This record gives sequence, structure tokens and C-alpha cells, in this order.
Amino acid sequence: MIDEIEDNWKTFWKDIVTNKDGSINIQAVKNELFDYSNLMYSASIVYCEVTRNRVSKPNTTSGAVIAEYYDDINENYITKDDAKELIDGLKDELGL
Repeated sequence: MIDEIEDNWKTFWKDIVTNKDGSINIQAVKNELFDYSNLMYSASIVYCEVTRNRVSKPNTTSGAVIAEYYDDINENYITKDDAKELIDGLKDELGL
């Protein structure tokens, strides 16, 4: 994990949040944290929406959110035969 963190720092964050002399650019850190907090807020809204409130934590893995989404689709999937059966049952109820 420490290697991954260090690699992420070097390959992604370092050039974004440090000055040319290697010191931390506080304003750049503030900007990135502001963007990140907005992203976390927005992600949790999207996660809630697409999972029908089953997932809300913004750090939930994308795979878990996608799995919940597809589980919901599969649970609520109506086949052509299901639809025909529902229509036929309604016709019988209405005497048609």
C-alpha cells in the first residue's frame, strides 16, 4: 500500500501541488481539496440515485456501485412473456 501511495504521489499529485523547488503549494492543495470535496458530494448523489439509495458512500468502489445498479435492473426486468401474462391476467379481470 505504501508503494502505491508513493507512486500515486510521484505520478499524479506531486506536479500539481508542489512548487518548482519541491515545497508544497498550499493554494494548489486547497484547490485540489475543494475539487475533491465537490467530487465526493456529487458521487454520493449519483451513487444514491443509480442504486436506489442502497449505496451512498463516495469511496465505495465503482465495481460495487455498478453491481448494485445491474442487480436492480435484473430484479426489475420484465420479459415479453411476463408482460403478456400480466396483460392476459388484466384482460381476464376486466372480462375482456
